[in-house]
Amino acid sequence: MRDLRDLKDNGRGLLLKTLFKVTAVLAVVSASILIAISIVEWRAAESKFGGLDIDLQNATFTQLDEIEEGRQIAVVKTDRGEFKIALFPEFAPNTVDNFIKTAESGFYDGTTIISGISGVYFIGGNPEDTTSLPHEITEHMWTFKGAVCAVSQNYDSSAVGNRLLFVNTIEYDEDTITQLNQLKKDYGNEALIDNYIEHGGVLNFAGKYTVFGQVFEGMEVYEEICGIANDAEARTKFTEEVKIESIEITTYKK
Repeated sequence: MRDLRDLKDNGRGLLLKTLFKVTAVLAVVSASILIAISIVEWRAAESKFGGLDIDLQNATFTQLDEIEEGRQIAVVKTDRGEFKIALFPEFAPNTVDNFIKTAESGFYDGTTIISGISGVYFIGGNPEDTTSLPHEITEHMWTFKGAVCAVSQNYDSSAVGNRLLFVNTIEYDEDTITQLNQLKKDYGNEALIDNYIEHGGVLNFAGKYTVFGQVFEGMEVYEEICGIANDAEARTKFTEEVKIESIEITTYKK
C-alpha cells in the first residue's frame, strides 16, 4: 500500500483544487487557494489505510443516514447562526466523551475560529489547548462534507485534542472526478469514492483525523463560515472574525 504522496506532474498536470494534509496547508497555501492535492492509491488486498488497520472493503457510511431520534447532538451557536452536529460515540467513544465534557464545561464559549482555508475547512477551539488523546480512526466515519474531527494542537495524526476541524469540500470538477473514478478498483469499495463525489468532502483527511460527528442541520451557516475569504498575508486566517458563542449538548427529536 502506498500512503498519501506529493502530487507529481504527469505531463497533463494533475492539479486539483485543494490540499489535504493540514500541516502542509498551514505552511504552503496561497491566497488564491488553488491547492494541490495528492491522490491516495491503495491496494484492496491490504487492510491498512494511512498506516492504520482499517478494512476498506467493509467501510460503512452511517453518518450520511437520516439522524434517528434520541441520538446525541451538539448545537453550535455562532455569531453567524447555528448548526447541529450528530455525534457518533459508537465509533469514537472516547473522543465523543471528551468533546461532550469539554463543551459542557464552557471551553468553547466565546472562542473564535482559529484558521481555515476558504471553502475547504475551518478550525475552532482554543489555540493554546494542549490536550492529547489517542485517535479513534475507523472505516465507519469519513471526512465527507460536514464531518467534524478532533485534532491536536500540532495536528498530529496519532492523537486528538480539543481543537475542532470542520470539513467542507474540495471542488469536484471533471478532472477530479475522472481521477477518483480511475482509483475505484484500488479502494475495494466503489461506494466510498461515489459518496465523496456525491456529498463532497476532503478525501485525503481520511485516515489522519478522528471523525466523531456530522453536521446535519444549519449547513447554510456552516457554508457561510467556511466561505469567508482568506487574508492575503496570514493565509490560513479568515478576513472576518467568527465567534463560537456556545456549544450545547442535547438529544435529537424529530
